[in-house]
Amino acid sequence: CAIDAMSAAMSEAMATAGDSVTTTVNFLLLHGLRGCGKRMVRRMQDVLYRHTLLDHIYMDFVDAPGGQGNWGYDALDAASEIPDPLKVTQSVERSVAMVEAKLQEAYEEGYPFHAVLAYSQGASLAALVASRVCHLESCKDLKWILMAGDASFLWELGVQSPIPVASLHIAGRNDWTVPFHESETLSRFFVEPRFFEHSGGHEFLPADTFLQVVDFLDLAVECCWCGRNSEGIEGIRFHMFSRRAFCNTCWVAYGGPWGCWPNA
Repeated sequence: CAIDAMSAAMSEAMATAGDSVTTTVNFLLLHGLRGCGKRMVRRMQDVLYRHTLLDHIYMDFVDAPGGQGNWGYDALDAASEIPDPLKVTQSVERSVAMVEAKLQEAYEEGYPFHAVLAYSQGASLAALVASRVCHLESCKDLKWILMAGDASFLWELGVQSPIPVASLHIAGRNDWTVPFHESETLSRFFVEPRFFEHSGGHEFLPADTFLQVVDFLDLAVECCWCGRNSEGIEGIRFHMFSRRAFCNTCWVAYGGPWGCWPNA
């Protein structure tokens, strides 16, 4: 099963250097409307394989029930134009239960998730899940990265209490699918949210947000030009271009992306 694969991967990834130990960082991915977990994994891998310091990240996912990629309504009735509120609530509860079960399973197997990374409708669902599991021992240290989500699932289930979890909210100023203000509204449900605005639209992990995620999770990246990395070096800054990281010194010395990457 996926947990067994994750466990094996973690065992292989354990590495000791002096007194430091590098352990697996386990991500749970939640897709957007009409998406799927395997597609999210591929998109994450496309970024991560360019960063050797992040080769200890492993990913698992949950797909929305019903086979339609819809976390909010898993049994659409083609004969009815107006959804039944009770059926919608029941469907959302099934989605929440699936994610909760995945989190609990990983915890009981001894390899808990460290972060939930959710996109679009998946981010809306993740906020609701966070409100349910935030006081559980299995999820007390879990971090939540919510990209382009809104508060619709919280409103539908009547959630009003502030959600006391570590959260990073990412939103595009030019997002016309989930307007920017919707992501802002969602962030206000959390006790101490981090909020990062990028200039793009409805995108999954655009380049300038990747470093925000790395920082939020206390991970390290290295410059693909000179090899310097952010671990243990205070004040070093990085830029992203073509899904690669460049330290600020190389960025300045070689004229930004036009000099750092020959094909820019």
